[in-house]
Amino acid sequence: MTKDRFSQQSDHYRLYRPGYPPELFSRLAAIAPGTQRAWDCGCGTGQASLPLAGYFDEVIASDLSWQQLSQAERANNLRFCAASANAPPFADNSVDLILVAQALHWFDLPKFFAACERILKPGGVMAVLTYNLLSISEEIDPLIQHLYFDVLGDYWDAERKLVENAYADIDFPFTAQSFADSEMRSAWSCEQLLGYLGTWSAVKQYASANGGDAVRQIAPQVKALWPESGNATLPVRWPLRCIVRRKNGS
Repeated sequence: MTKDRFSQQSDHYRLYRPGYPPELFSRLAAIAPGTQRAWDCGCGTGQASLPLAGYFDEVIASDLSWQQLSQAERANNLRFCAASANAPPFADNSVDLILVAQALHWFDLPKFFAACERILKPGGVMAVLTYNLLSISEEIDPLIQHLYFDVLGDYWDAERKLVENAYADIDFPFTAQSFADSEMRSAWSCEQLLGYLGTWSAVKQYASANGGDAVRQIAPQVKALWPESGNATLPVRWPLRCIVRRKNGS
């Protein structure tokens, strides 16, 4: 059964999760066999859904969590539905592009890949995005790593290892398509950074087990290092791996 780690904090997820580089979506549309329909699977609060809708006639964005979907921004050609990655509501050979952004590690992979085989058009594209730890500065990065590894190490789900390895351990179907990796960038205040750290699934599991907020263990040190008492914005970066596969056919 697919896990749902984010429904209870869906409003924070919408506020604090980073966006993807805008040019990524035009690049994906350019390599799809057409731009009639795209599926954003495991869309969460729609960080990728809305920009994807700028390039396709119709985008269907699905997630298990109605709470997550309720937080997403809308567009006329963008429809949201609560659905499993294993059983998408599409006819055979009807989708040009399948996008999975930072969600693949939660799926039942054999069943999901079988669904992709069924619904992708001949020559259709599956694109999978994943990012791991962010980077801000030489002073702040070690505090984030301490939170991630030392404080939260035992509270991450086993699936997180797939993210840490940038999905290198996954045997993907279809034919590999050349597609350059990228980088996600934001400019955040200290409050935004701490809010983002609070959306980590392990933070919720830590709180359930210990009755406390793990992020508070590093918050004072982070604030002390932040310019203008935390009010300034600093550049934040995540390395973004882009894995693209094309279904055979034309």
